[in-house]
Amino acid sequence: MHAPPPARKLTAIMRRLLLLTAFSLCACHWYRGVHSIVSQDDVEELESTAADDLACPEDRVESRPLTLLTRIVEGCGHQRVYAYDPLRERWIVASVEKR
Repeated sequence: MHAPPPARKLTAIMRRLLLLTAFSLCACHWYRGVHSIVSQDDVEELESTAADDLACPEDRVESRPLTLLTRIVEGCGHQRVYAYDPLRERWIVASVEKR
C-alpha cells in the first residue's frame, strides 16, 4: 500500500489544480466574449427579410437591438420584434405592432 502524500505535497497539488481551474475559467470567459451571438451578416439578413415582411423598401427599414437575441425593426409605419433562433440560425417574428 502507498503512504498518503505529505501535507506540503498535497497543498502544492491543490494550488496547481486551483490555478489550472482559474486559468480555464478565464479562457472560457474570454472565448465567449470574443464571439457575438448574432453576427452583422445575420442583422443584414434580418433587415432584408423584414423589408419583405413589412412591404417596405430596404433602405427605409431600421433595426436596433432590444436584447442579445432580439431586435426591433421599424419601417413604413410598422414595427416588429424579431427573435434570433441560434439553433436554426434564423430570425422569427416575436411580435407585430402597427403605428
